[in-house]
Amino acid sequence: MATITGKFGSGFAETIIGTAEDDTIYPLGGFDLVDGGAGTDTVVVLSSSSLFSISRKANLVYVDTISAASWGGDQLRLRDVERLSFTDTKVALDLSSTQSAGQTVLLIGAVLGREAVLSNKALMGVGIGLFDQGNSMQNLSALIMRLPIWNDLAGGTSNSQIASYLLTRVQGTAPSSEALAAGVATLDHGAEGEFLAQLALSATNAQRLDLVGIAQHGLGFL
Repeated sequence: MATITGKFGSGFAETIIGTAEDDTIYPLGGFDLVDGGAGTDTVVVLSSSSLFSISRKANLVYVDTISAASWGGDQLRLRDVERLSFTDTKVALDLSSTQSAGQTVLLIGAVLGREAVLSNKALMGVGIGLFDQGNSMQNLSALIMRLPIWNDLAGGTSNSQIASYLLTRVQGTAPSSEALAAGVATLDHGAEGEFLAQLALSATNAQRLDLVGIAQHGLGFL
């Protein structure tokens, strides 16, 4: 893990290049381009996230000050940077369906819905951390399926109740009898992780959660 510090104060324009490691980068203000390179890289902004807007354009993430009171009106342009750390929250930028934060959105969203993804920053932080550690979607799906949460979520613990709940959550409508029967059969054969993982990674789930929209502005987590 490497720590990289840029020039201090506004008015400077510099390009900060990361290493092949997991970098922690402190731009310290200015009009900077940060290229994180390989690894899981975090840019630290020593201010509140409320003072900044985040947007994605092509292959760059733009972090712009909302007012001159924050960082003196400075700006950041980020390439291959996975995380932002503000004084009040963290923001994940690695939101493709194959990256840690994106997979967390898909998995948690398939079980609890989009509102939980956007509002429960602590839960999202746990999920991101688990994916960062190298856990697969199927392994974490199997773990979730074994949690004692289904009475509360699905109204019971039978395979029919759980399959119906998850299919309805992901598809937005009650499943057909054929789809429900197929889901129950998968659970009956002990493939709980495979069942949830397939739902989480489906195009339908990504669309209902608006993963592309979330990626435009980043995902808050703690």
